[in-house]
Amino acid sequence: MNRFLWLLMMLSCFAAASFGQATTSSMSGRVEDEQNEPLPGTTVVAIHEPSGTRYGTVTNMQGTYHLEGMRTGGPYRIEFSYVGYRTAIYTNITLKLAETYICDAKLKESAELDEVVVLGTASKFAGEKTGASTHITSKDISRFPNISRSLTAITKMSPYATRTGFGGRDQRMNNYTIDGANFNYSTGLDGAVLPGGGNPISIDALEEIQVSIAPFDIRQSNFVGGSVNAVTKSGTNQFRGSAYMYTKNEFLRGNKVDGFDLGDREEERRNVYGFTFGGPIIKNKLFFFVNGEYEYSPQPIHKWKLSDDGMEDTQNLISRVTAKDMSRFSQDLKSMYGYDTGSWTDFAGRTDVYRAMARLDWNITDKHRLMFRYNYTGQKKDNNLVGTALNINGGPVSRYSMSFRNSTWQQLDNVSSLTAELNSRFSSVVTNQLLASLTFNDGNKRECKGDFPTVDIMKPDETGTNRAFMNAGYEQHAWRNGIRERVWSITDNLSVHWGNHSLTLGASFESQNVSNCYMRYGAGYYRYNSYEDFVNKAAPIAFALCYSLTGDDEALASVHYDQFSLYAQDQYNVNERLKLLYGIRMDIPLYVNKRYENPSIASYEFNGMKLSTAYWPEATPLFSPRIGFNYDISGDQTLKLRGGTGIFTGRFPLIFLSKMQEGSGMLKTTVSVLQNTNDPREKELLAALAGGIRNPQQILSEVAPRFTDCFPTEPGAVNEIITIDRNFKTPQVWTTSLALDYRLPLPFRSDLTLEAMYIKDINALLQQNVNMIALDNSGMSRLSGADNRYIYPGNKDNRINEDITRAMLMTNTSKGHSYTLNATLNMEPVRNLNLMASYTYTRSRTLSNNASNQIENAWQQEPSVQGANYLTMHNASYLDSPHRVIASASYTVEYARNFATSISLFYTGQRNGSYTYLIDGDLNNDGSQYDLMYIPATRDELNFTDLKKTDGTVLFSAAEQREAFWAYVEQDPYLRKRKGNYAETNGAFQPWYHRLDLRVVQDFKVKAGKTTNTLQLSMDIMNIGNLLNDAWGVAKGATINKPLQYKGLNEKNEPIYTMGTLTEDGGTILPYRSFAPVRSSANCWQLQFGIRYIFN
Repeated sequence: MNRFLWLLMMLSCFAAASFGQATTSSMSGRVEDEQNEPLPGTTVVAIHEPSGTRYGTVTNMQGTYHLEGMRTGGPYRIEFSYVGYRTAIYTNITLKLAETYICDAKLKESAELDEVVVLGTASKFAGEKTGASTHITSKDISRFPNISRSLTAITKMSPYATRTGFGGRDQRMNNYTIDGANFNYSTGLDGAVLPGGGNPISIDALEEIQVSIAPFDIRQSNFVGGSVNAVTKSGTNQFRGSAYMYTKNEFLRGNKVDGFDLGDREEERRNVYGFTFGGPIIKNKLFFFVNGEYEYSPQPIHKWKLSDDGMEDTQNLISRVTAKDMSRFSQDLKSMYGYDTGSWTDFAGRTDVYRAMARLDWNITDKHRLMFRYNYTGQKKDNNLVGTALNINGGPVSRYSMSFRNSTWQQLDNVSSLTAELNSRFSSVVTNQLLASLTFNDGNKRECKGDFPTVDIMKPDETGTNRAFMNAGYEQHAWRNGIRERVWSITDNLSVHWGNHSLTLGASFESQNVSNCYMRYGAGYYRYNSYEDFVNKAAPIAFALCYSLTGDDEALASVHYDQFSLYAQDQYNVNERLKLLYGIRMDIPLYVNKRYENPSIASYEFNGMKLSTAYWPEATPLFSPRIGFNYDISGDQTLKLRGGTGIFTGRFPLIFLSKMQEGSGMLKTTVSVLQNTNDPREKELLAALAGGIRNPQQILSEVAPRFTDCFPTEPGAVNEIITIDRNFKTPQVWTTSLALDYRLPLPFRSDLTLEAMYIKDINALLQQNVNMIALDNSGMSRLSGADNRYIYPGNKDNRINEDITRAMLMTNTSKGHSYTLNATLNMEPVRNLNLMASYTYTRSRTLSNNASNQIENAWQQEPSVQGANYLTMHNASYLDSPHRVIASASYTVEYARNFATSISLFYTGQRNGSYTYLIDGDLNNDGSQYDLMYIPATRDELNFTDLKKTDGTVLFSAAEQREAFWAYVEQDPYLRKRKGNYAETNGAFQPWYHRLDLRVVQDFKVKAGKTTNTLQLSMDIMNIGNLLNDAWGVAKGATINKPLQYKGLNEKNEPIYTMGTLTEDGGTILPYRSFAPVRSSANCWQLQFGIRYIFN
């Protein structure tokens, strides 16, 4: 048997997986006699009653014991036996994931073989946790109102949750594991945190979830925000299963927002069909559990509508484009180029998702247990166009512009995961956990119908500003786009229990192979100044083409990133009240694959700095010491003080490293030209593109040979450099927390937790463009007046080396911090009535949000006053609300022997996100339209000019705009406090909203032979207050975040503005209020019905 186990361990090493996340529970305690003396040699047996799984040990000389590798949940039966003493039996004990349950026993002398049965404690404080964490059981999941049925929705039960992450931190730097397997979207594309379309596993397969913000257990790592650690369900000695269906549609939701009717209801359904089944293969020995699920969701790709009169209406999602405009554009594309645009009115889409999970648990012996789990998720989803091309004024589907059905794209995602775990007890003092897993993710593969270049048509708006008007062709981001991730890792934890110490020695290795193909403008891009220019085949005003330099159609950018870790930890029971947890972890990031060296950039200098694409950062060990404590002040677990401090080493989106491979100039190049270029050859190139639209092959064969200086054909092209600091370090933070857990002296369970946490950045990410001239450059100037920001000379004069657009360097900064204050109350006044209320205050400040897939865009899109190289500390974009209140109430009542009703309410109160006040236009001339707005100190401090229509008539005079803008400032809760200052990035917050969600479950007992099954009907109503009153539960959004449009400078070198306009009730108005209800069905109540049959 031992030889078999060692062979099994060796084979597991070749599987793959977990990275420092606990997948089991543990138990420890002290056994004493009636004189409080230890009883060494006491036999301790813990029995997981549903499966018959047994865990056994004996107490040491100090009378203490420790059991590890135990199944989570329960109930457990714990037996303490010693010769000459009554056997003590503790029942109804439930264990939490990744926590140690304290179960002390006091044995009484007796000559008889009798027993003493004690009911286990239900205190939330019976464990030994030190930091901030939330446990969510399968029972919690089943009673939580959750229409999306997603893992991320469930984590909102954590008081520290924000809209996309935890604690105001970047959600891409969280760590998600399931049964120890890496379930992160390693690339972090588009801010996504989970593969498989964001929902890679059915919630019906989950047994328990632990959300940790500051776990001082050294085994838990690979994050600087939050850790979401989940384990799946397993089979027991009883065959159990279920078949279920959930449904919702466009008629099971509200259609009014604060009195406004949203109009026709487009098809917007979702049906979920699934099953679970588990049980014994060999009783007490071998168990299985399987889950399958199919989700079908037809829904509109977008809800923008065409106009009848050429006037846009943003509140009603009506674009200024008419059906006549789109019909003409489609017909001309067909007759001129043979391209089929597809519909311009039918944007019905759908999502199909398939999920499957299978798990085996094998109790090889009472000392060795093995688990295998396989999971698969596949998704197909139709998506809308995203982003603007070459700084175009207006998106492709917006108030100004519309596109066609064949320009939308379908996204394909497939993720598979295999996990193996072996838990072994070699003696009463030595245990071992070996975890391995492999995760494959083929994600974000994008496809459009018809290979035709992207085309944008421009048209002036009512004020004469030229904006995007119509769009057609291949979506600019979709061309050959796709990601492949191969992640495997292995972790081994050896634990030795000696006296009052429990020592853990561990090692882990994780390997991430990621490849990404991204060829924006790969189909070609043309922009025409007017529809007439397009029809007459005039020269475009903008052009772009991305093509491979490797000879292949694709330009695959690969990254191989490994991390090796060693750690040691001691859990020291100083005495019966004080527990210490201290240890140190060493993580070594390894950049394995070769970088694509571009020798062409060797001659360039950037203020004395030279860049290279030949190297990755050096493999520098990163150390993470931590210490935590848990002190039982009262001695009976009713009042505990806990906390700790330590360093956490995290992850970061590998899309950044992939983009560096792309930006080497060795894989691909992008030619892009705008009409306002100062380069004569680029002007000639635009002129040469007259005569109509050409596909990429025609451009490269007919046009490129005449412009070899613009179209490089060999690797080594230089137009933009993207690289990384050789001293770059993986993100690290220093986290400190302190908490007080108090069981209130009430006749029922009532637990209060007060917790404070502070996180300081040690190595945060920062992007810099080292090819941008400095503020003290002789070409720089400054505005006059109160807003005296620096002004760049513009275009190529902004560059140190004019033939390089940008030279991006990713490096580190230690600037940044966050802190949270939380109070949580849990109560159970009567049996089966559970109440919870929590308030959390979060503050998160950062230097850079890194809010893009591309390093260059992450830099360019940072709002600033002096340019993105000169950022100041500001609110992190990942913090949507400084204040968050959540509360829940659930009650289950059984009656008439065959019926049970469960009612659950969940309340959320918080702000609706942050936003930034910007100038509409490039005021500082740095080439980016992310200039922070100056808020005047007085009414007359800014200069306005008349706002005119295209025919020259005055729409709003300068005086009218000045009065309207000042009135807007005075009514705005943020602007009126910032008079005489620049707006801050994410400085303004949208108003509070309050949501109440309801779940009702009705059980009917059904006799089936000798067994009793259950028919279960459920109803989830999200935002139930809105069902009662359509003004309740409505989130409001900012009406405008660019209220000033830059129009030039006056003779005093002061900026001149016009005020931005809004369309309301068919008319053009000046903004007069900061917020308005968001007219979207997401703001209405939604209802989902479910039916489930549970058989035993």
